[in-house]
Amino acid sequence: MRYVMVADRPGHWDKMPGGWTSVATFMLVPPMAADRLQDDTAATLLLFTRRPRAPLKAWTGRVTHIDYAHGRSTVRFRVLVDEVIRFPAVYAHLANGWYLDEPGAIPISGALG
Repeated sequence: MRYVMVADRPGHWDKMPGGWTSVATFMLVPPMAADRLQDDTAATLLLFTRRPRAPLKAWTGRVTHIDYAHGRSTVRFRVLVDEVIRFPAVYAHLANGWYLDEPGAIPISGALG
């Protein structure tokens, strides 16, 4: 299993204190769901600029220490960044969110509107 995690918040993914961050559970993009959260899972971490929205930087890493906050409406976790990679063009259209990287799980370009 591998995650694709997309953000446009400055400082993600390589400048977060201790690697800690959180997302609201509505940011889990189906078929990604709370029951698919698994500690120590590989991830492709993508950072976009906000305006205009454009790919900025990408890394490989791992997601660890997954836990819930605010009555399970927020997922708190730690990201361990391994290395900078070339931004995967196949993900350049993705909206912010937490995706499951498996066949058919990530929307094709243009499908997000």
